[in-house]
Amino acid sequence: MRSLEVLRRRTQLGDTDCTLVYFITVDDIADAATELRFESYGVGITICERDETAVVRCVTQSSLSVFELVRKLHDHTVTPVTVADVVYDWLACCEAAS
Repeated sequence: MRSLEVLRRRTQLGDTDCTLVYFITVDDIADAATELRFESYGVGITICERDETAVVRCVTQSSLSVFELVRKLHDHTVTPVTVADVVYDWLACCEAAS
């Protein structure tokens, strides 16, 4: 798995100033039977001051979609505690829209 930092946000969590780091994960997927190769993208968030990180891997194969997702996570100040729930809700909305 590779990761790429995309955005940062300074915010107040409780009574502490914190830096949230939003990043994209990239997993290289290969099927030995068909020799098919592709990338699968996920997201992660770290609270730097607490060394707390949560990652949700293999969310989408669309680089455009994962950038839109990580922007929404940043814009709504999603933290590591809730990122998995938010991603699953986002996936359910995407599935319902298609």
